[in-house]
Parts: sequence; C-alpha cells; structure tokens
Amino acid sequence: MSIYIDGLGGSLSKIMMSDKDIIAKGIQYTMSNGPLKVEKKGSEIKPQLELAIQKYSHEAKECMEKMVYLSGLIIGAGGCPPDSKMSDSDSPLMQYSYDVKYSVNEGGSDNGDESNYKYSSDIRNNMGNYNSSCYRLMEYADEISGLSVIKRNLEDSKKYELNVRQLAALGF
Repeated sequence: MSIYIDGLGGSLSKIMMSDKDIIAKGIQYTMSNGPLKVEKKGSEIKPQLELAIQKYSHEAKECMEKMVYLSGLIIGAGGCPPDSKMSDSDSPLMQYSYDVKYSVNEGGSDNGDESNYKYSSDIRNNMGNYNSSCYRLMEYADEISGLSVIKRNLEDSKKYELNVRQLAALGF
C-alpha cells in the first residue's frame, strides 16, 4: 500500500508501508482511542468455543500419543519410566526429574562427559521431549476446562462484548 504525504514546500514524498506496518498502526490507533469491541450473542459464540475445544482436544490427544511413543523409546532403550509428579500441579501426570535425566553412573561425575551419564544423550533428549509434551498437555487441558466453563455459562440470547483478541482467538 502506498501513502502519499505533502511535505514542506509542496514536494510529494512516497512512503511504502507493509501489511504488518498497517496492522501495527491500526492496533496503536485502537489502543490509544479505546479498545475496539464487537457484540456477539451467546448463540454465536458457543459454536466457536466448541471448535476451539475440539482443536485443543485434538492437540491433547496428539500429545498423549507422543508421550506413549517417547515412553516406549525411552524404556526400550534401557531408560526408566517417569519418576516425579509435575511441579505446581494436581495432575496425575508424571515427568522425568532432573536427577533421573542427568543421573551419573556409579563413580562418575556430572562434568559433561557422556560416558559418565547413566543414560545416553538420545534417551535424555527423549526424556526432555516427554516432559515438554507433559507441559503442553497440561496447557491444553487448562484451555479445554476454561473454554468449557465459559460455554456452559453463556446465555444464548444475551449479547457479549468481545475485544479484537477474543474475536481473533474464536475465529470471527
């Protein structure tokens, strides 16, 4: 998009703005002139919430499948099952603690020498990927729970104000 500006002395300057710049300017304008809100009925919002719940449910299922796969690789290669509960969580999910992931052989030291570690770098990487999948699964579960609560409490005929971020997140 081209924008033309009359400068001093009547000369014409041409300024090229990318789509990204135009969007950024629009966001700045919106933020400085108050938030943009759009009204939607509960009956319009509920299907969008359901789509988001389905999306997160699919992502959660993929995480669980990846965790099962990684667990099989770890145990199949001589590793152990996850050993500790996820921190700051009431989740029954187990993860690999730092102590297990970086445990050293008897008489070895944690000096970075691969031969001192009880588990190979491949097993340790898989343990890290397993832990990352655990955290993603917890995030998806939180999103699903939150969206489900909102969906249950929306009244079909009532109008709700949504800001730009909420509209975008719900696919409007």
